Amino acid sequence: MTASWLQIPPSSPFSLANIPFGIISTASTSSPVPAIAIGDYALNLSAFASANGFSQLPAIHPHLDVFHQRTLNAFAALGRPVHRQVREYLQAIFKADTPYPQLLKDNAALQKEALIPLTQVTNHVPLQIGDYTDFYAGLHHAYNVGVLFRGPDNALQPNYKHLPVGYHGRASSIVPSGTPIVRPSGQILANPTADPKVPIFSPCKRLDIELELAAFISKGNKLGEPIPVDQAEDHIFGLVLMNDWSARDIQAWEYVPLGPFNAKNFATTISPWVVLIDALEPFRAQGLEPGNRETLLPYLREKKAANGYDIRLEVELKNAGGKPTRIATSNARNLLFSFAQMVAHHTITGCNLNTGDLLGSGTISGKEPGTQGSLLEHTKGGKQPITLADGSTRVFLEDGDEVTLRAVAGEEGSYVGFGERICYEFNRLVSYDKFSLYPPDITAAESIPSPTEQTKHSHLRHSLLNNNNYYYYMLTADHVLYLGPVLVYRRPSTVFEYISQSTSSGHLNPSILYYFNRHIHYTDICILEGYSMATTAQPLPTFDLHTYFRSSCSARLRIALNLKGIPYNPVFVHLLKDEQFSEAHRALNPSLSVPVLVVHKQSAGNNEAGSSSSLVIPQSLAALEYLEEILPDRRPLLPSGPDKRALVRTLMNILAADVQPVTNLRIQKRVRSLGADATVLARETTQAGFAAYEALVSRTAGIFSVGDDITLADVCLVPAAWSAARLDVDIAAYPTIARIVARMEDEEAVKKAHWRNQPDTPEKLR
Repeated sequence: MTASWLQIPPSSPFSLANIPFGIISTASTSSPVPAIAIGDYALNLSAFASANGFSQLPAIHPHLDVFHQRTLNAFAALGRPVHRQVREYLQAIFKADTPYPQLLKDNAALQKEALIPLTQVTNHVPLQIGDYTDFYAGLHHAYNVGVLFRGPDNALQPNYKHLPVGYHGRASSIVPSGTPIVRPSGQILANPTADPKVPIFSPCKRLDIELELAAFISKGNKLGEPIPVDQAEDHIFGLVLMNDWSARDIQAWEYVPLGPFNAKNFATTISPWVVLIDALEPFRAQGLEPGNRETLLPYLREKKAANGYDIRLEVELKNAGGKPTRIATSNARNLLFSFAQMVAHHTITGCNLNTGDLLGSGTISGKEPGTQGSLLEHTKGGKQPITLADGSTRVFLEDGDEVTLRAVAGEEGSYVGFGERICYEFNRLVSYDKFSLYPPDITAAESIPSPTEQTKHSHLRHSLLNNNNYYYYMLTADHVLYLGPVLVYRRPSTVFEYISQSTSSGHLNPSILYYFNRHIHYTDICILEGYSMATTAQPLPTFDLHTYFRSSCSARLRIALNLKGIPYNPVFVHLLKDEQFSEAHRALNPSLSVPVLVVHKQSAGNNEAGSSSSLVIPQSLAALEYLEEILPDRRPLLPSGPDKRALVRTLMNILAADVQPVTNLRIQKRVRSLGADATVLARETTQAGFAAYEALVSRTAGIFSVGDDITLADVCLVPAAWSAARLDVDIAAYPTIARIVARMEDEEAVKKAHWRNQPDTPEKLR
């Protein structure tokens, strides 16, 4: 066991021997960034890279941008040799006798910024998944299920031991650990023995789990070029733990003749940390049969017999209010085929795999009782209930059940694990046309006190988390309106909530109704961020934006309004037609320019500037700051703390004061009237301003100009880059600016604000 200067609990699955990679965000860093897990912490690799943390690893220097991406795809695509170098370097960073103590061990400031307790991070799906294939390589699972449906003599199909059976799944519904799973509905046979067989539409009654591992693809292959089995592991980035949720009753009706469809497509959950193949190398072991067995066709026959891994697996089930019960243990050695063989078989036809594709192993069950990786096997098709720790029983999952899967290799102090993956299973009412105020057959009721009027969302969250109260809210475009108090009616396995006050119609439209039918968790309250809770809500003002499609200053406001999700009415002012000189525009903006933001408030009494119900802001920077002040919680565009805010404003003014004025149409005309080359002046001024901007952000940038969140500096930078392109300024000469602009242009809000996409853009310029 190698010692670390960072305190790592001996029981941690994220020992120094592991170093798994993932994507995280935090309350202060909303944009997802790459990270590793180490002990009880996550190391933000974007912050680490920005602070020259990789200065002693020259091999990664040309690729540092991969640590500022929202997924691990770019890093994975670099290939296994690079993954190995980065992992070993990070291990060296955390060793007690690290050769680079100045980088992190003795750098308290960077530790504070980049080392984040795992309890404070939100995990995301680590790679963008293009395609997902689920195999069926768990021999004992295949046999157990086959016995249930066809008897022991025909349990395995004739092809089973000759190839890794698989099917194509649904990538869009793969979610990270902890994501709530909604019980699916579909066609089922209420009476399978009836003749004729006629289905009904119903919520799934036989919801199941499947204990699996899954492999992410790192480097793909070209169409028509299979991957040889002995090269396949070099195309695997790493493994995750996986639960392939299964609706058994829906599956039983639909799977003939083409296999599962709706029974599998509603959700698949994966653990958020990718354990690299190199971390698992010490635990290589033979699977159920040698990888080089002669019974395989040559394209599947590996050179080594030990082609699997000794990874211990377990499943734990806890009912609502009950105690956890371990219901199964298994091992990855119970797979008949390796991931390398799955890759080789998947591509033998010439099928091309891509970076980020996910390959599931199939359910990993053992042969003995208590080793089954699904409830279907464990309960013999629902005939033999499982007894939980509190004496209750289960055949399949019920609402409120909590499932925990675990996977770990190695020994205490040097575990290589995947973490715990906990999923909540519950049923939400989401499709009522009307919601009755008078429920039938109520067995119990209790009144819940209403929150204090004008309670801010932070106080509300505290109340909900600590008291487990239930409330109703009506959500409109601009505010959340408290409708309570609420009566909570409890039935077995279900909570129905109804508003105790009546309405004129006696019904509420569910399209504007949010309600919670289980104990409140933090993630439920996130939808209330930025809203005030009150019996009397204050709606947003409306906005007119006087704009011109080519105006970079107007583009700043278009981007900011889009990022904050603020609707606005565009008023087009054609500068080349001198519409800015009209009397109507002069009355709004004596500077005779755009943009002009006009804020229409609901009542004159709310206007601080006087009796008028409208506020006119004829300068873009002032308008940007105003939007931030009135809506600070709606996609914040200024960082917390005066130091970072000063830096953002410095960058804004480099663009707004040093660069933009000489590109202004009025200034350009004046320069030409004096006989000078206005384009050369604008180009040279832009280059000088960009050089200054680059010098600053090369030290402060994460994913964006100041850290990992979009700020007003980025909002101003993108239009400046668009203007620079018209001046033939090579933005590639400023690599940090170029990277930030490219990343910003991936944002839908920026695409919508682009000058080519404006209603007043001439058709020939689109």
